[in-house]
Amino acid sequence: TASPLVINPAVAVTYTQNFNPFDPQSTASTLEIRSLVYEPLYEIDALTPALSGMHPWLATGYAFEDGGTELRIAVRGGVRLSDGTAFGPADVAATFRAIRDDPAADYSGVPAQSVDPTISGRTVTLHFPTPQYLSLDSILGNTYMVPAALVTRLGADLTTGKVSDPVGTGPFVLARFSNTE
Repeated sequence: TASPLVINPAVAVTYTQNFNPFDPQSTASTLEIRSLVYEPLYEIDALTPALSGMHPWLATGYAFEDGGTELRIAVRGGVRLSDGTAFGPADVAATFRAIRDDPAADYSGVPAQSVDPTISGRTVTLHFPTPQYLSLDSILGNTYMVPAALVTRLGADLTTGKVSDPVGTGPFVLARFSNTE
C-alpha cells in the first residue's frame, strides 16, 4: 500500500519589531524599508547620473569648500518628524556624527570624517581629510536622516538597539505591527 500524501505547512517568516536604520539585521534594513520612515537629504535619480538627477529633499542645497574637504549642506526648514517635532540641522549633524563615531553604522558608505559635523544656522558642514566630490550619492542620497533623539537614545547600542516605534520624516508611520504579516 502507498503512504498517504502529507502536506506540511510552510514555515512562516517572522519579523522583529525593530526599525533601527543603523542595524543591518533590523526589519527596516533587511526588508529595505528604511526610506519609508527615514529620508535622505537629496533624492537621486539612478537613471540620470548627472547632477541634474539630484533633487533637493531634506536639504535645499550643498557646496564643497576647502578643496572638496568640507561639504556644506543647507537643511530645509519647516520639516516635521512623524511625531510632530521639528526636523533640523541638529538631526542631520547627529546622523553623520553617529556614522563617524561608529563605522559599523555606516550602511551607505559615507567617507570617514576627520572631525564632528558643525552647525551654523541651518547649515551643517561635514569635514573630510580628503576631497569627496565623487561621494555625493553616499552622503546626500543614500544616508537616511534620523532624529537626534534617536541617536542619543541608542547611544553605544547604535547598531544593536531596538527601535520599535520609528519616528522619521518619511511618508509612512507605523500604525500596527505583526511579526508574521
